[in-house]
Amino acid sequence: VIDFMGASLRKAFLQRCAEAQAGFQGELDECRNIAAVEFALRKENHSVVAGMQPWVKRYLEKLKQHCSFDGWGAVSLPKAASTRDELEQVAALAHKHQVNPVSGQSKRSVDIFSSNLHRDVSSCLSYLGITHENGVESGPFLLDIVAQDMAQAHKKIIYEINAPHHFYEGTEQLTAERKFRQRLLARLGHKLHHVNAHQWSQLSPASRITFLLRIQDEATKANIQLAPLSSPTRAPGLKSIG
Repeated sequence: VIDFMGASLRKAFLQRCAEAQAGFQGELDECRNIAAVEFALRKENHSVVAGMQPWVKRYLEKLKQHCSFDGWGAVSLPKAASTRDELEQVAALAHKHQVNPVSGQSKRSVDIFSSNLHRDVSSCLSYLGITHENGVESGPFLLDIVAQDMAQAHKKIIYEINAPHHFYEGTEQLTAERKFRQRLLARLGHKLHHVNAHQWSQLSPASRITFLLRIQDEATKANIQLAPLSSPTRAPGLKSIG
């Protein structure tokens, strides 16, 4: 819809979604897909949405409000977290909340991992004593890892874990779906620090620790340089990650 449809086809698609009230009936996956499309069009093709009939706009606004109210039901799950057993576990814990040590806000008491590589990186961060959270809601997506800046506790460092299945087979080129996700996360203002499978697999355990420490150090320096621009008094419109 986003990458291959023209304006007329997108309008026809949205009209049909509005007629069928897509996303409000059936499986949650349908709602998650429509939510991602609505979010992308709002961020990248606002003119298409602005040119729709009033009843289609009302449907899109209804969908947006639904996503804001029920973030879990509208967020896109990583494929590795889409197995039946793990989904049942996540659903069972979805409404249990605890204080998130990264943001200081209430959160669902469950970690969601996008791959075994994601688990490995999280384990290394835990070994280093770096406070972090796995699977943080942001728009229609889950950020892989949100770590605390060790020098500035109120600052966050976001890791994007690119596992083998996020690349086209036999290449080091990210899939279109992965690029789409990262493009929209950038639209939300997130600076992503990438950990790629083909690089990680070549590192020894000690080198992996050094690699993560280098990312933390570089991100901390960047946060310090941007501190005046990130101050709440200078940029009151900035929003939290969640």
